[in-house]
Amino acid sequence: MAGDFHDIYCDGVIVNVTPYDVILQLQRRPADNAQSATAQQEVVGCVRMSLEQAKTFAIILKTSLKQLEESQGTDIPIHPQLRANLKISKNEDW
Repeated sequence: MAGDFHDIYCDGVIVNVTPYDVILQLQRRPADNAQSATAQQEVVGCVRMSLEQAKTFAIILKTSLKQLEESQGTDIPIHPQLRANLKISKNEDW
């Protein structure tokens, strides 16, 4: 199993949900274009999981991030342009 481990950094994700599973397509902007707004993302990995595991994962991730913000006494900012592009409302950003 150790040979199957992959350490991946991503700064973007595309989420696909089917009636049977969730697919997270992990993406990263190339280092030489990191500051460019039009930089093309490269796919660095794909994570597939059941709907149940995805829901559990989302709850655990949200809880962990909220606890971090509370313990640090600060909010993790979401850039206003990213919030607008993804249609994330202020109510969704706890």
